[in-house]
This record gives sequence, structure tokens and C-alpha cells, in this order.
Amino acid sequence: KVIKCRAAIAWEPNAPLVIEEIEVAPPQEGEIRIKVTPGSVCAVFGMGAVGLAAVMGCKNAGASRIFAVDINEKKFEKAKVFGATDFLNPKAYNKPIAEVLAEMTNGGVDFSLECVGNTEVSRSALESCVKGWGVSVLVGYTDTEFSAQPIQLMFGKTWKGTLFGGYKVKEIPKLVQDYMTGKIKLDEFITHKMNLEEVNDAINIMKTGEWYISYLFLYSS
Repeated sequence: KVIKCRAAIAWEPNAPLVIEEIEVAPPQEGEIRIKVTPGSVCAVFGMGAVGLAAVMGCKNAGASRIFAVDINEKKFEKAKVFGATDFLNPKAYNKPIAEVLAEMTNGGVDFSLECVGNTEVSRSALESCVKGWGVSVLVGYTDTEFSAQPIQLMFGKTWKGTLFGGYKVKEIPKLVQDYMTGKIKLDEFITHKMNLEEVNDAINIMKTGEWYISYLFLYSS
């Protein structure tokens, strides 16, 4: 059940705080925190808003190499801003992207994060992990059933899912502090500022897929 409460909000950096009602999703049972280790190699599939946040999380965790994987190369510029070091378009290769990553990383990545919500991409993300200790995380949502070859898990790989990255409500103050100190990027997610009267235009922009991300800043005029 969504929690409604009143909170002090700053709609823009350094703007005065205003008291408004907000809705907060409570923590979910079985949440899993993904521990990306310093010096690890990561691959993030999908450079939408969720994927960019995953890239930023990998960077802040100390990953030494972060692959941004997307079929839309226009998104790579924004991915670089959030910390991606390498950029791969699966359509640019005549072999599975898992094989490409294996060749570029001497066997596969330590962590892969699927941020699309596509079953084929989910399998590719799992197959991209290194044998023995690779961890693949399902971040993007889909209600479509999917499967993988059992040998992938028998190789010692781990397949996990996550809700909100495993963060709890009590950790929000630290996230706010990290934003205020510049450790977490939020302003970079905003592509447009539009008032409520332009909501239809905002929805159309989200549908085009021509923008780096589909985050829109809506405010009442």
C-alpha cells in the first residue's frame, strides 16, 4: 500500500523548501541488495533512466569498467556522463553480445544488470557473466515468462532480481546527502521542464524514444 505523507521538497537545486503531500512506496519483502565490488567489471543492458541509474551505481561502487549496452547509440553520450567506460551496440556485431563481452573481458563480466524488461536481453545478460562467480541481476520488469539453459547456472553463475536496488526507507537521508554533495546525479535525468497543460506533449515525447531518457519534470503553471 502506498504511503501518503507531507514532506519538505525543493523542486530545483538551491530552491526554497515547500511542504507538499507525497506518495512513497513502502519497502517490499525479499528485497535484495546487489553488492558491486570495487575493481569489478560490469555490463548494463538498456540505457533508459533505470539503466543510467545502474551505471551510476556501478561507478559509485568502484567498478573499474562499465559496459553500456543498447541498440540506440544516441544514448551512449548520456551514459558516459553517468560513468560508462565502454559502449556496445549488439546490432553492430555478427555474433551474440555475450561472446563479444567475453572476448573483451577475458571470459565475461563480474556483474550484469538487465534494465530493459526483455526476456531475450535477460538471457544475454546472464550469458555475459564470467563462469564461476558472475552475477546477473534482473532490474527491468516484464510479465513474460522466460527461461535459460541450466548449464549457465551450473557454471557457477548467479541469477538475481531486485526491487529498487534493495534500498530501505531509512537510507533515503543518505541518498539525499549524496545528491547534495554531488555523488549522486539527479539533475542530469531531467530532459524537459513542462507544465501540466503540456502533459500530452510530454507523453508523446516519452513514446518517441528519440531522447536519452524519458524523465520529464512536470509542474503546475
